[in-house]
Amino acid sequence: MVVSLTTPGEQRTVLQNITWKTFEALLSETGEQRRSRFAYDGCTLEITTPLYEHEQYKIQFDRFVFALAEELNLEI
Repeated sequence: MVVSLTTPGEQRTVLQNITWKTFEALLSETGEQRRSRFAYDGCTLEITTPLYEHEQYKIQFDRFVFALAEELNLEI
């Protein structure tokens, strides 16, 4: 069974009957830089993905910090 829930800042997908082996394979395949967050409990996997609008603020702030550090000759 797949249940998708949407909240203002993110989208959630819940998958039932997922094995630990499958969970580990998903983590390995998606890598460390994935946008989605995975939560596993028993046989239930919840995948949470921030919406694009929410991520835009993070990206803009990140760019601001890098530009500021460059202007101030700071190493980050």
